[in-house]
Amino acid sequence: MADRNGYIGRAPGDSSVVVARQVYAPTTDTTTFTFSSGYTVGYLEVYLNGSKLISGSGNDYVASNGSTVVLNAAAVSGDVVEIVAYKAFNVAAVTDAPGNFTVGGDLTVDGSATVGGVSVLTTTGDGSALSGIVTGITAGDNISVSGATGNVTITGLANTSDVRANTLVVSGITTLGSSNGIGTVTIGIGTTALFVEGNARVTGILTVGTASITIDGTNNKINVGSGVTIDSSGVDLSQTTTGIALPQGTTAQRPSGNNPYLRWNTSNSALEFYNGTDWVEIISDYFPSGSTILE
Repeated sequence: MADRNGYIGRAPGDSSVVVARQVYAPTTDTTTFTFSSGYTVGYLEVYLNGSKLISGSGNDYVASNGSTVVLNAAAVSGDVVEIVAYKAFNVAAVTDAPGNFTVGGDLTVDGSATVGGVSVLTTTGDGSALSGIVTGITAGDNISVSGATGNVTITGLANTSDVRANTLVVSGITTLGSSNGIGTVTIGIGTTALFVEGNARVTGILTVGTASITIDGTNNKINVGSGVTIDSSGVDLSQTTTGIALPQGTTAQRPSGNNPYLRWNTSNSALEFYNGTDWVEIISDYFPSGSTILE
């Protein structure tokens, strides 16, 4: 025997219903009552002194515009009018979810999203202006990240060979508890971490690798490891115990121009330099024909 369910009003399996209620106590003869929260035509009940009235132009009242209720016979001083509206939950227009809200599939945000009172996503509709959490951006879009706490990661750009954006602005990124108060900004796909087309400016010291190369723009100094320093006074190699690897090649491969050059000549196994006019071999224990001896 098939199961049968009976109910009055909405089915138990229907979406949640919100009830709006308003009570009036007229002091003069009144036929028109304005329902402040509005109503859906057909989802309304009107009571006069506890008795339910019948809707319709030929009956007790008319409610057809979603705002007002007009009685066919005026309520007088001492009467009590109660209007009850049933507002069905509409999944296509959710305005409030006081409890937990779970989306089983994709979630599309055409406007802005706020989490914990903080706006994490703002878009103009075409995805050209994003702030907060940024993923899956089409290459060439403008990207702006500001006021974020913690790490900021930008991934999923369509250009897989390198990562490019028309405009990338990162500001106000902080991580609580970090030693320097600055979080981590990660930009990259695969092995290419960051592509800069134009000038890149770092205010402070830029470290490349694990402290292997540091560029100090304030003091105009470059440190390579712990033994090489390059600054405005020259190149300081005094702290290293290794050597200088010179360029090398055959006599035919000598560079052209009037610059002073120093190189190893592989044709005659000799150290040589160019003084602006002639190539001069630096000889230690043999004297090839045509060589100049330095003493």
